[in-house]
This record gives sequence, structure tokens and C-alpha cells, in this order.
Amino acid sequence: IDCDSAEHKAFDGRLIPLLIVYQGIPILYWALLARVKDRLVGATSEEALERQAQKAANQLKEDTDPDLVPLRFLYKGYRPQFWYWEVVESYRRMLYMGALNFIGPMP
Repeated sequence: IDCDSAEHKAFDGRLIPLLIVYQGIPILYWALLARVKDRLVGATSEEALERQAQKAANQLKEDTDPDLVPLRFLYKGYRPQFWYWEVVESYRRMLYMGALNFIGPMP
């Protein structure tokens, strides 16, 4: 591979915008979730029955809220107070994939 070739330089010019988009997707996820995070926080009541009733009410709101339905895949696997964790996981995966570039093939 000739890094000084015109073909390689053209590829570099297309790579930078793609990297910006790739790194920006988790930031977009965070912004969308931060906008609706107050609707994701669970009940803080001490009594179990109140917590269950509040959880059921919150579930109903989540299922019918037009802002939450398209974002469900980002927060559903986590507790409400950890609404941002999918963003952390996205960057963790990017870091691991990027680190593979610096690890050579196994002998």
C-alpha cells in the first residue's frame, strides 16, 4: 500500500467525515435520551406496593409516549437511573474495535 498515492489521499479525505459521524452517533443517542430522562426515572417510594404501582404507571407512559417509543432500544436493558449507559457501552465497543488496529495478528 502506497500511502503517498492519490488514491490513498482521496480515501483519507472521505475517512474524516465518516469518523466524525461514527463518533457522533453515541452523542446523538445521549442528547435524545437526556431530553426524555425525566420520564424514565422510576419511583423512589419506600413501600413495595407503591413502587409496583408507580412502575406500572411509568411502563404505561413509556409505551404510549411518542418521544419514548422510538428510543426504547437505547434504555430498555438498563435501570431507569442508568438511562445513559448505552452511550457508555457504544464508546467502549468503539474503543475495543479501535484497539484491534494496534494489535497485530497472532503468530
